[in-house]
Amino acid sequence: MTATTPTVCKLQLGKLLTALREQAGLTQDQAARLIRRKDRNKINLLEKAQGSITPVELEVLLDGYGVDEDELRELLHRLRDGSSQRGRWTGYRAVYGDPFRRFIDFEEDAELIRVAEVEIIPGLLQTEAYAHALYTNQHSRSDFPLEHRVQARLARQKVLFKPDAPELRFVLSESCLRRKWGSGTVMHEQLTHLIGCSERENVIIQVLPFELPDPSQQQTWINYRVTLLRIPAPGLAGPLEVAYSETGTDYQFDDDKASLAAHDKVWTRLSDAALDTRESRAFLRSVADSYR
Repeated sequence: MTATTPTVCKLQLGKLLTALREQAGLTQDQAARLIRRKDRNKINLLEKAQGSITPVELEVLLDGYGVDEDELRELLHRLRDGSSQRGRWTGYRAVYGDPFRRFIDFEEDAELIRVAEVEIIPGLLQTEAYAHALYTNQHSRSDFPLEHRVQARLARQKVLFKPDAPELRFVLSESCLRRKWGSGTVMHEQLTHLIGCSERENVIIQVLPFELPDPSQQQTWINYRVTLLRIPAPGLAGPLEVAYSETGTDYQFDDDKASLAAHDKVWTRLSDAALDTRESRAFLRSVADSYR
């Protein structure tokens, strides 16, 4: 899978160039001298996906790194071209600010998305009526119409149905199902929608109930909201992995290996403690019936 979004293109380019430089046994200072730079700053920014490079400079770097595979060189140029795409955030998509646009880029290119949610049905699983009720009852500093925000939310859900759809795994606290947004009809429709989503081959939904069937796991609960994404990357660079979380005022992206390992450990604990898919569907039906 090749990246299609600007953010992921830039990250993949940086990761690949880092791997190629290290494979060639060069430092960032030595790489900088290849393109007639006095210090490593440009290389450092480029590898962190915070800088840019011209086609000519890229060719010089690849020569210096000993890259002789035409296919790999072509890929790197495609990633460089994609890293500067513009015009993706017009119309109702313009409702998103810069930090969340970066998250959507990750979401669109991911091969695996894992979500732990404690209070609200995740955006990828929301019905239109639920999203409408959610936005209506939440204070927003947005200048965009309510309907634009709802449609922007629904547009993200295309990733569930595209030909190369990612694997999606959700662990939802029971509080997500009990927190009422809109009418009972809205909630019944939303929970029925979750059941339908859980029957898709690429979607796993697990519920973490207030009372766990295994007493030894009774102290397990979701105390944070997090999305873990894995984005495929070509060749020796390996996949991109990132943890995304947000508060009312801040968006955080974390790709530190130690932090990702800790998030993965927590995710595994939550998934192991939650009901399996069959039990979760039964639980969802039960809560849905309570809203009739």
